[in-house]
Amino acid sequence: MLLTNAKVRQLIAALLASLLCLALAEGYAATACLKSPDEVDVSACEQELLDNPGNARVRKILSEALIKLGRRQEAIRLLANGVELSPDDGQMRDMLKLQQSFLEEQEWAAKQSDRRAANASGRVDPKAKLNMIRCTKLQGKDALDACDSGLELLPDNLELLLGKSDALLDMNRVVEAIQVLSKADAAHPGNAAVAEKQRTAASKRNLLTRQCLTLTGNEALRACDGALLKGASDELRIKQRRSALMVTAEGTDAKRQSSTIAQADVSRTAAADSRKTGTSPQSSAQSARTAVSVAAAGARYSNAPIAPGVSY
Repeated sequence: MLLTNAKVRQLIAALLASLLCLALAEGYAATACLKSPDEVDVSACEQELLDNPGNARVRKILSEALIKLGRRQEAIRLLANGVELSPDDGQMRDMLKLQQSFLEEQEWAAKQSDRRAANASGRVDPKAKLNMIRCTKLQGKDALDACDSGLELLPDNLELLLGKSDALLDMNRVVEAIQVLSKADAAHPGNAAVAEKQRTAASKRNLLTRQCLTLTGNEALRACDGALLKGASDELRIKQRRSALMVTAEGTDAKRQSSTIAQADVSRTAAADSRKTGTSPQSSAQSARTAVSVAAAGARYSNAPIAPGVSY
């Protein structure tokens, strides 16, 4: 059915009227959102973002209004959604980072306040208490993990610090134990238990230092690694000793590799000889090894100094 010109004009007019009403409604929400520089209609801003999520200006205004109302987490979610919609909006990203950082600081301050209140009242968090028991009763890595978990809640707790130092000493991690005890001494100056454990740890480190300086090979290297303490008076000496041991170890490895290659050459030569002569590979290998030994001895003999008055 064909439309008359009059009906077409009526349809166009109705469509234009609908578009005008929509534009007026959206304009009203955006305008009502910001009543004045100091007053924001939160519900109008929220309606505007429902109608137009990409309106970054209204999103920022609403987030600031929510922060003033103490609804910081809502503001953070609002800004995070805005960053997803407009990833190139640097101001939006900066606002989000700032509010996230502020929220983290608030949470940290609240935890610190709770810890101080618990210490002042003598109360101990049940989870920290359980970790305290495990820290002092278990051994090795299990004890160390429990001590670390407890110290996250009570970082200056003497029992946990001493328990951690004991676990580290049991695992022969002497230097780490000394560092933990230094922290315990700073938090609890003059404590007799801390002083005693410090003497024990220092004695163990002195033993490792002597082994580092007197032993050889891998055993000495392990001792040097265990005794190396940054800032100690013997730090440089231990580092120098460790470097010398590393050079010796590299030379030994090179000699061992050279010997292995020589033995492989002997085996290959013996196999080839046995195929030519019909003798057993074992016999050929023994002959080849003897020849190598004689050649080596001859080389040493020819290079040896001739004693005065002796001719060869």
